[in-house]
Amino acid sequence: MEVGLADALNQYTHSDHYATIYRIRCKDDTYKYIEDRGQKVIKKDGTIEHWNLMLDKNDFMHKSIALESEKKANKSKSDFLSRMSHDMRTSLNGIIGLLKIAEKHFDDRESDQLLLSEFCLNLFPHQIQ
Repeated sequence: MEVGLADALNQYTHSDHYATIYRIRCKDDTYKYIEDRGQKVIKKDGTIEHWNLMLDKNDFMHKSIALESEKKANKSKSDFLSRMSHDMRTSLNGIIGLLKIAEKHFDDRESDQLLLSEFCLNLFPHQIQ
């Protein structure tokens, strides 16, 4: 809250208004977000009044934080799937290519099996022992 007050006072010294958001810790150890807006009003007789408006921004801030977290999670998921998709396509393209070669030499079963076995061993060396 001290940071929010300092921000408001800093804005107020440079302008006739301010707007800031505080995060306030409640007695039950939860946090609430409050938007504070202030405005200097100078009357005709030269006196200065201060008008203040405080808004409950708790739901808005929690939804904004949740939305930002969701965006980060979706980006991570998309990045993972694009990398995984590329890795899977590369492997599958190799297997499809070998199957096409084997299809052309249908009657030579022994060399087809050897070629496919070597490919799989090179492709997945840590999984096949």
